[in-house]
Amino acid sequence: MYLIDQARDHWNQLRGHNDLPAKEELDPINIPKLLGNSCLIDVLDGGIDFRYRIIGSAIQDISRAGQSGKKISEIDTQRSPSKIYDLFHAAVEGYCPQYTTLDYIGEDARVGDIHIGVFPLAAKEMPKEVKFLWSVVEVDMKLSEK
Repeated sequence: MYLIDQARDHWNQLRGHNDLPAKEELDPINIPKLLGNSCLIDVLDGGIDFRYRIIGSAIQDISRAGQSGKKISEIDTQRSPSKIYDLFHAAVEGYCPQYTTLDYIGEDARVGDIHIGVFPLAAKEMPKEVKFLWSVVEVDMKLSEK
């Protein structure tokens, strides 16, 4: 999981000696290879719900259209109870990165498993509270059948 490993290393570098890095420290200029596979997610009501703020192009290519700006409570396959909800909630509650692998349920026959890393972020003015999540998605592509 090359991209998720890069994201974890970058998250650790950003946080330094702090519990959490600030979202303001996550600069797209420093992560060009991760941008298409990244999501920025707002944490709502202390981790009761989440809203997709930005969804990278590589994720949009394999996802249902129109998820940017939506809360996960508005998405049938992601609202609680679901692996996505549990993953996001665990990152908020645990103050640390969380990882999972999901079976792909979309229509693209080339897509295999989906690996996800979720990294909690604070706001600069509230350094001890998880206000955002940075998610990096890595896709296993199936080899074409001959």
